[in-house]
Amino acid sequence: MPEPIETLNEESLKSDLHELVRRTAEDTLKGLLDKEDDLVGAERYERTAESEAHRVYHYDRA
Repeated sequence: MPEPIETLNEESLKSDLHELVRRTAEDTLKGLLDKEDDLVGAERYERTAESEAHRVYHYDRA
């Protein structure tokens, strides 16, 4: 039987795939946060006189 031309390094492949998925998830989340900023009308971490201490899903517990 002929020897394979290239061997598969499974650990390297897993590491590369893990990094690709991590980067893709990070880029997607950053994109969603940027879109949220556009909808809110403020830059990320921007505070104005009209803004409150919270942005979304806040409710009084009293």
